[in-house]
Amino acid sequence: NFGITHVGVIQDAVTIHFTNENATAVNATLYDVMGRKVHQHNFNANIGQNTLQMDVHYFPKGIYFIALDNGREVITQKILK
Repeated sequence: NFGITHVGVIQDAVTIHFTNENATAVNATLYDVMGRKVHQHNFNANIGQNTLQMDVHYFPKGIYFIALDNGREVITQKILK
């Protein structure tokens, strides 16, 4: 199962907790409300619970979307900064 379990924004950091059924590369892409890619981070996820933290201090306040892609599925979550 691949899914976001929690997204938290504390000041200038976004923390994403998600589950992954395989140890695999995951691409995390942050989009602004207009759909423009503003940040991308590639990393290796473990089986089970994973945590990703992104520094967003240089982005203005607003609505963003985080998309996680494990090569088989893409999940998207709205983020308010």
